[in-house]
Amino acid sequence: MKIKSILNNSALIALNDENQELVLIGKGISFQKHPGDRVDTTKIEKEFICGKETTNELMELLNEIPSRYFELTEVIVRHICRKLNKDIKSSIYISLFDHINSAIERAEDGIFLDFTLLDEFKILYPKEFAVALWALDYINATLDMNLPEDEAGFICIHIISSIPDNPGLPEVKKIAKIVKKLSSLTLEAYQDEIKIESMDYSRYMTHLRYLALRYLRKKQDRDAQQFLSFESKDERMESCIEKMDQYLISMSGYGLSPEEKDYIRLHMFRLIAS
Repeated sequence: MKIKSILNNSALIALNDENQELVLIGKGISFQKHPGDRVDTTKIEKEFICGKETTNELMELLNEIPSRYFELTEVIVRHICRKLNKDIKSSIYISLFDHINSAIERAEDGIFLDFTLLDEFKILYPKEFAVALWALDYINATLDMNLPEDEAGFICIHIISSIPDNPGLPEVKKIAKIVKKLSSLTLEAYQDEIKIESMDYSRYMTHLRYLALRYLRKKQDRDAQQFLSFESKDERMESCIEKMDQYLISMSGYGLSPEEKDYIRLHMFRLIAS
């Protein structure tokens, strides 16, 4: 494979043996290289086939955005793969690269966006959020900036949606919105009786996350053999579940299945007992 042109230290355009153009990405893949040189294939981390829509979008960004931001993106993506031990989608090079540039441009204009689901993401996606915090610290340290923690939330969304089999970006946002509402209804019902730092609360939030995913995909749990539907004698609990049901009905026209209500009751019993 030969180099056709250099984009920056971490990206180049090459021609393979079939004379097909590829955008290749990798740490130092272009360092001290020139058009016509052979590609060091051991440094290839990702490749994009030229002519495809995603590749064209990447090329546009590489031409418009400072190359040092792409080098930041590459380091962050490598860290994501290592810490999460997952081979993530190539599209993150585009989405994260563009986001980093936009965040920096906003900050330079004194504009900072609030990530209203920050607390929920910390609990729902602890590993991904920890990586996003590292990425934020790395950006701030490298560019001598002071981007707020809210940016870690936005980075976290890009990480989550780049993992194969995970929900896409729009669905991730909807899941978090549903979880935020259902958890807030629970906390309103029991006020200071629930310890949000407890393992039981973390498990409850994880349950709500998968409940929201099932709800959006219309695949609610309906295993009638596992549970017989029951109602507790706790009026606050039943009122809270009814509010959850009405909220979901207002969203999409249908509420919780009896089985889903039973799961919520079991989690609530653990929460107030802990």
